[in-house]
Parts: sequence; C-alpha cells; structure tokens
Amino acid sequence: MISPALRVARSPQLYNPVPDGCVLHLPLWHPELSGAVFNSTDDFRHVVTVNNAVYGGTGRTFDGTDDWIDIPNHTALRLKGDFTLEVWFMKTGGAAAMYVIDNNYSDGYGLSWSNVNQMRFWRNNELIYSTNDLTSTTTFYHVVGTVAGTAGTVYVNGAYNNSGALATAPAFSAPNLDIGQRNDGTLEFTGIIGEVRIYKRALTAAEVLHSYNTTNWRYQ
Repeated sequence: MISPALRVARSPQLYNPVPDGCVLHLPLWHPELSGAVFNSTDDFRHVVTVNNAVYGGTGRTFDGTDDWIDIPNHTALRLKGDFTLEVWFMKTGGAAAMYVIDNNYSDGYGLSWSNVNQMRFWRNNELIYSTNDLTSTTTFYHVVGTVAGTAGTVYVNGAYNNSGALATAPAFSAPNLDIGQRNDGTLEFTGIIGEVRIYKRALTAAEVLHSYNTTNWRYQ
C-alpha cells in the first residue's frame, strides 16, 4: 500500500502524467506545491525552495525584484546529452531581458526572455531565438527547447518555431538551478510561471504538441 505522504506528494501527476525521462517536474499551479519548501513531483523528489514568489491558481507570480525558485545541484539535472526544457509562463512587465530557467548562461542551459521580445534557448552559451515576437503581457505562452545530438529546436505553443546547432556540452560551473532569475541573482522575471518540466531526452514534435494540447486549458 502506498503511504498517504507519498500519495499526496505524487498526486499532481494524476492531473498531468509526465512522459518518460522527466528529471524535474514543477506544476507550480498545484495547491500541494503552494508552500515555501516542497518536493518536485518527478521521481527524483528535488527539494524546492521558493523565495517570495506568490502562489496562485495558474502558478507562481514573480515581481522582478526579489522572487525566485531554487533547486539544489543534482546529477540528474546536469544534462550533457539530449534534453528538453518546457515551461508555461506569462510575462507581465519588467526588464527587457529576464531569465525563466537558468543553470548558468556561460556553461549550462536555460530559457530566457530576450531584449527583442523573443525567447532564447541555450546550451553552453550557444543560442537559438524564437522567430516570432511574444509581446503579449496578458497571454500565457508554452515554450519548449530540445537538444538531440547537436541539433537544437524551439517550439512555441505546440508548434515548431526555429532550430540551430547547440554543439558544445555544458561544463556546469553553477551549483544550483534557478527559476525566475539568472543564476547570479540578476535579470529577474516579472510575471507568472505555471509549470516547468525538464527531461533527460529530446521530446519529439508529436510529444511537444501533445503536452501543449493536454495542458493549455489551464492557462486560457
């Protein structure tokens, strides 16, 4: 029999079953993840610490000054082969450049909002930009970045958007993974982050579309 504590910790997965290979799952909209410290709902059960970001029904709100989420260094998050970053977010204001997921810009991986209103996906300081401007401050966007071999691909709202080479494996000098700011504590995000998923494999285009189609109702 599964213990009540384990059943409660895993219950968010019943709402959104996560595909194989997920090494970090943060459904930040779920009430069981509304506290200041909780475990991620993937099999690794990372200890997640929330710094000031306010819980709400669609995720955590970040004010762009002192709000971020911290996940300690873990071997499962040191992604040197194929991987995927997936996030639901709404930008509501803030600086021109803001970080959504960061494991060190210079030698890690991440997703950020660029100063030209596009999403930026990187590995080890090699970049791919989304080709369309994501300018709305009242709309949630679903952005996915995948790496398969040396090929990087960006998807926006379930559809292919852009691709390019991400050839160099990260060195990972940063100890932790940050949500809502750059790893050095700057370029903080202003808006709502609803859900974060990281996989130790590249999702296919069909899987990206399926994930978008099965989660977008929450953000309409």
